[in-house]
Amino acid sequence: MVTENSFDNLKSLLEKIKNISLFERIFKWGTIMKQFIIGLAEFDRFSFYINSQATKINELQSDARLLTNKLENLEVRYTADHDELVELRTKESLLLNELSGKKSDLAGKESTITALKSENEKYNNDYSILKQKYEALQQSFDSVKEERNKMYQTEEERSSSYQHAINTLSKINDKIQAEKEADVNLAHQNELKKIAELKNTWSTHQLNVKNKIKLLALKHTIEYVETVPFKGDPDNTLKINENFVVFDSKSPASDDFTNFPIYLKNQAEAAKKYATKENVKGDIYFVVPTNTLEILEVFTYKFGDHNVYILSIDSIEPVIIALQQIENYEFIKQLSPEDREDICRIIGRFAHLSKRRIQVDNYFAKHSIELAYKCENELPDDILKMVLEFEKSEKLNPPLEKRAKNIPTLDLDKNNKKLKSEAEARGILIENNSISVMIDEIPLFINETANQ
Repeated sequence: MVTENSFDNLKSLLEKIKNISLFERIFKWGTIMKQFIIGLAEFDRFSFYINSQATKINELQSDARLLTNKLENLEVRYTADHDELVELRTKESLLLNELSGKKSDLAGKESTITALKSENEKYNNDYSILKQKYEALQQSFDSVKEERNKMYQTEEERSSSYQHAINTLSKINDKIQAEKEADVNLAHQNELKKIAELKNTWSTHQLNVKNKIKLLALKHTIEYVETVPFKGDPDNTLKINENFVVFDSKSPASDDFTNFPIYLKNQAEAAKKYATKENVKGDIYFVVPTNTLEILEVFTYKFGDHNVYILSIDSIEPVIIALQQIENYEFIKQLSPEDREDICRIIGRFAHLSKRRIQVDNYFAKHSIELAYKCENELPDDILKMVLEFEKSEKLNPPLEKRAKNIPTLDLDKNNKKLKSEAEARGILIENNSISVMIDEIPLFINETANQ
């Protein structure tokens, strides 16, 4: 609060600064500067006070001008009323009440002036209060600004931590993706290897069938015809009872078995080109890979001029033996009914045995493949690796026929009994009757399943 005493202090301080000696200027300059700073602060306070007082004076002058204008207006009206009063003095008795009202009105306006002055003082008080509130708000703003800066700094730290976590997660994701790609590539290579092995098996199927039939022809003293005397080029031809019997090799072109049954049907119909030739037997045989039997539903195609039978490489020998039995008779028409019935019965049993063998082999081949897939997909990696190493070291070859040689039935029966004894010694129960009943209960043809 600026007081008259403060003004006197400022005046004396300025006089003192004005009358400083040279000695005091040289040796007491610090004191002079302090007094000068104090004087400058006092001067700022007086300047602020003068400015605020000038503002108030301007406001009061404005209010005074308004009041002056109002007073001048009232004086003008009073003069007009007075002149009218003079002019109408004759009517004084009639307008006395009106004059009293004018006086009352004048008194009300004077009250209004007094109220305006009070309101002006109230505005000044409100200004002081608003100024205090402004200062409090300024302090609050500074506090909020400081808090905001702290929040910005905290947000930057959080952003940096988040970016670091994102980078770490991205590296982990890249590593996982690389491992997945490696697994996919390994699985793809394994699948390509399996397909290549399948294609290699199918490509050698024709050669295996040819070698098998040649060995069987040599074994059973049947003529194998290298070059047929009729138009066409069958894969294998045997000459039995002065008739040419055709054995054609058929295999899928790829690992997709979907169209293989349709392909066999078309080829069976086209085999008519062999059956219509002279001295060519009307029964033609297609030899297919064993792993394709599970997708086949039809094993016999009957047409007007010929029949086509589907069999695996393991079923060739029973068929040849059955065909060879007919060769023992020079003229089939000279056979007795009993002999014909016996021949038909034997051939029928051979055919049934061959198809049953195909069915059983197909069943075990399917489960063997499923077990092989489970070993590759479900075993732990370290165990699977060791299993593959042992698998590579193993070698399993069936007996190979190096020359034509009969296989006595007594020897087969003897070996069968020996295997049965060894199995029973190891706790494996083999009941021939039970096994035969179970196998016989399995339907061979589709219509048998429907009837059941």
